[in-house]
Amino acid sequence: MINKKKSQEILASAIGLFIEKGYQNTKIIDIAEAAGVGKGTVYEYFTGKEELLLMVLENVVSKDFERVDTLIMEKDNCYQQLLAYLNTHMGLMQKYGRNLPDLAQQLLNPANKLSSEIIHIIHGIMDHQYGVLWNILDRGAKSGEIGCSNVSLAASAVMGAINYFITLKSQCGSLPKDAEFSWAKEAASWTEKDLMDFLMDGLTNKS
Repeated sequence: MINKKKSQEILASAIGLFIEKGYQNTKIIDIAEAAGVGKGTVYEYFTGKEELLLMVLENVVSKDFERVDTLIMEKDNCYQQLLAYLNTHMGLMQKYGRNLPDLAQQLLNPANKLSSEIIHIIHGIMDHQYGVLWNILDRGAKSGEIGCSNVSLAASAVMGAINYFITLKSQCGSLPKDAEFSWAKEAASWTEKDLMDFLMDGLTNKS
């Protein structure tokens, strides 16, 4: 009989390790130990690592990203919707680990030799993120809240800025004390609001 709780525990361990160590470097025995079960137990529920990844992407990651839509639509304007998008993704990073922003690129590495089905799902998640941002910015442009003549370019730029912001914030606490990155000390004090204010104001001197 399938134990749903145990199956979920194995999935949770798998995604944590895929993000922390990378898909290629994670072995079934690692997942089993993290879930507190034997290696054979993992195979009772899943045929192997690729099926685990497929289930993780379909039943965990995809659904979490889809929930972003609901949270965003509860907000009234472009600024609040972008802030909700960023806050939600910061929350996902806290849930899954600081390497989450790099997960898609890790998995798309040809060395992983993933099935076309999994690659299709990964592309779908990335496309969904872009689509959410495109809709926010398109509504903002039409309402006059932002000046934007190229929504596609803007969505790509904002998506890149948000992903990089999340990556920087996630690394601030793990940098060696002697790290000489010019942004290291400053980035630790940056807030989500700081980024949103910058994105909305742009680089133009309006004085």
